[in-house]
Amino acid sequence: MSLFAPVVPAERWRPYGVPYVLLGDQEAPCADSRARECPVPGHPCLDTVTPHDVVTAVEKLRGEA
Repeated sequence: MSLFAPVVPAERWRPYGVPYVLLGDQEAPCADSRARECPVPGHPCLDTVTPHDVVTAVEKLRGEA
């Protein structure tokens, strides 16, 4: 599992050919900015991802959800 900000579109870095779950705000202000450091205070693209979201995503990938 990895968390990446949407500074590069997910289709560029997401796993290829295997199941995945995309979390977070892919339309955040930093989207497609290619920034190396977050240009938006507070990381709004990932702040909305909760521990429950992560557990649910893992369960989905394992076929438990």
